[in-house]
Amino acid sequence: MGIKNGFFKEGIQLENNTILKNGPIKPFWRIIFFLLIIALVIGSILIINFSITSNGLNLLSQNLKDFFSPSSYSELYEKNLFLLSISFLWNSIKLVFLSTFIGFILAMITAYFSNLKMNIKYVAIPFKIIIIFLRIFPELFFIYLFKISFDKALAINLIYCWFTWLWLHEYFSQTIENANFSIFFHITKTKQSKWKAFWIDIWPQIKIKFISHYIYAFEGNLRWSTILANFGYFGIGILLNPQEYPIDYTQLLIPLFVLVTFLVLLEISSQHINKFLFESKTINGANKKKYTTIKSIKIMLLTFFILIGIAIASFSLQSLIGQKFYKTGAISFFQKIFNPDWKNLIWNFSHDGIFWILLQFFSLIFLTFFFVYIISYFKMLLMAKSLLGKKVAWIFKHFNIFMRAIPVVVLFLLISNLFNQFSAAFVLAFSIHSSSSISRNLYQTINAVNEEKISELKKMKYGNFWIYRNYIRPQIKLDFITFSTFEIERITRNFITYGSLSSSILGQKTNITKFNDIEDIAPYLWIGFLIISLINLVSYITRLKWTNQKWI
Repeated sequence: MGIKNGFFKEGIQLENNTILKNGPIKPFWRIIFFLLIIALVIGSILIINFSITSNGLNLLSQNLKDFFSPSSYSELYEKNLFLLSISFLWNSIKLVFLSTFIGFILAMITAYFSNLKMNIKYVAIPFKIIIIFLRIFPELFFIYLFKISFDKALAINLIYCWFTWLWLHEYFSQTIENANFSIFFHITKTKQSKWKAFWIDIWPQIKIKFISHYIYAFEGNLRWSTILANFGYFGIGILLNPQEYPIDYTQLLIPLFVLVTFLVLLEISSQHINKFLFESKTINGANKKKYTTIKSIKIMLLTFFILIGIAIASFSLQSLIGQKFYKTGAISFFQKIFNPDWKNLIWNFSHDGIFWILLQFFSLIFLTFFFVYIISYFKMLLMAKSLLGKKVAWIFKHFNIFMRAIPVVVLFLLISNLFNQFSAAFVLAFSIHSSSSISRNLYQTINAVNEEKISELKKMKYGNFWIYRNYIRPQIKLDFITFSTFEIERITRNFITYGSLSSSILGQKTNITKFNDIEDIAPYLWIGFLIISLINLVSYITRLKWTNQKWI
């Protein structure tokens, strides 16, 4: 046995020439990798153009001053802005609740039938292929389709339902895949059906995560209403993304306060309710009476929530009465989208040239995720109870909830006048938001790490940062990779979807205006389709490599 140095890594080689263990990456390659990352970061900053406008700092200062000097009266709607915000929030809740719930149910169904452990491959593989195919289309593809083919209220319900389904499917699939199937297979050997075995063994393992993902989707849809404000639906989004210019920043804080307060209360209350309703406790003779009382309270709470849900859903259904489908609009859309005007593409590195568009787009994705990684790395350190204590973790956990509740559009509007390029402001806005999402999704994973081991390491005089970097990070690596790949895909889509606000040149090219039509933007939508396909493929291969899952 001896030390065997490979090209990239050091390793221990046995006498039979087999590698016993791969060692760390050689210092030379670490330095090369570090320098490459730095070069890509600097190159991305130059390509995106983070230069500050001549009056940028003064404009930013004025925007913040106006923002924190709110007006209580809406000049546009001639009403009290606080009451108007509550009214519009209620409109958004009615709209989002039903469509999110339908998407939730569809995602549960497709996630179940696309799982190879619970279904034969002739069932699971077609489900997987269909979902993957639908997911690689840019959001704008279906937004334009529904907008052209249906009346306004029905169109926006379908948009929320469609994207809730496709997004939750991926989360649900990964949650089911990561469940422990040992008892499930034992139950099926006793001639019980896989469906019954799922409800007996798998569902109790995943139900809290499923409900958490539903709340997550509901919150996300409420925030997403800001970018769908151009539909003209009188929801909270139309107050947070004004369609009038110049923007009156004194009109933003009150509707933002109403939305953020609701989302923060929803997040906190859902965590406590989930814990109370679904976390089982040991039962013995001494607490049997108490258990019976708690069980009755749980039944009453569940009944109350079901009745509230039915009431909100009935209000939602009322808004859909009389809504129509326009067949000719749908046919026209497909005819135009599949007959793109490719001659509009400019094949050079000019500002509107396709090569510069792609270079800028990939620079935006890379730099945004670089910032997301750095921010989330330190956020998760501050949210680890076993390292910095429950009080510090509690403070940063709720600060993270607060930051995640702020819609991306509001973050963008506050800093947009600082930079010469709006895309630079979106890099910062998406970075703040995506890092909050990753931190939120990994909070429980971080705090589920063995505390006894951490205590032992502390007794051995290891510092908090050393323990975090060398013990906790490796423990959460797989979950971090999974959620990071989801965020990279989301970032990619966002730079296209937010094109109406100049998030990227590609996004701007996919935006319908009075000067262009579907066939004019179709080439750029298909380019977006190819980019998302590539990102999905790389993300999928990455997850397979690190989680040892099957290809399909």
